[in-house]
Amino acid sequence: MLGVEQIPGEGYELVPDADTKRQILLNDCTYIVRAMPREWVICGITEGMREFSLSKDALLASFANTLLRDRQTSYAANAVLLTLLANCGWTDVTQEVLDDFCAANGIDMVEAA
Repeated sequence: MLGVEQIPGEGYELVPDADTKRQILLNDCTYIVRAMPREWVICGITEGMREFSLSKDALLASFANTLLRDRQTSYAANAVLLTLLANCGWTDVTQEVLDDFCAANGIDMVEAA
């Protein structure tokens, strides 16, 4: 999703100080996370792709799925996933958004999970 024009999800409002913060919705709960330098985002995604042997899109889908399934991950882990997704242009994480993303990108969540 890097480099693709993004359309904010319904209910998304601009974040004050958008140069240093990003807003992301997770099942209608709003989170404000830190804007990260592009190089950090690319490094984090690249390392995740290597670690989990997934494409970038499958990795992002897996992150969204983890947040939606609430697999008892720690608050810190959830914050990292939200921050990476928000900095990759995701503004809304719901099951419908994830399903649409997977369908559009040919991702099977069984393989990506």
